[in-house]
Amino acid sequence: MDRLFAPPCKLLPELEQYRFWIWMQLVMIRLYVRTVKGEQANFLYGIAPNGRVVLVRISDTQAERDAALAKQKRQDQFKWEPSKAYRDALCEIETLTPLVRSPRRKPGSSAAGSARTPLDTGVRRHERMWESVPPPDT
Repeated sequence: MDRLFAPPCKLLPELEQYRFWIWMQLVMIRLYVRTVKGEQANFLYGIAPNGRVVLVRISDTQAERDAALAKQKRQDQFKWEPSKAYRDALCEIETLTPLVRSPRRKPGSSAAGSARTPLDTGVRRHERMWESVPPPDT
């Protein structure tokens, strides 16, 4: 007998009355798995308490596993390329100049329309000045 039409395994006693409908759903799932993965693929199914059969997982066939292993072996094991973020970081290090913030206003002075929030640092993007930092005193 072909596995396509095999009856379902042990069912719960409350699902025995729906045995035919569960079997029909299993046949449809088996047809689907055969269409997608071939006859040799294994799959896992579950049966809900209301009698609905759900496809949980389809495993790879041996041919697919062999193809993936061959592809992995063909790749160079020691080939390493830095990521874009890593390359960008290296380029920035070479051209980086230290950031010196523009001087802040004195605590007593207030300019018109300068309402600062507690999270505001007082340094805006357009106010930043790029200068070189003097060497440290040692």
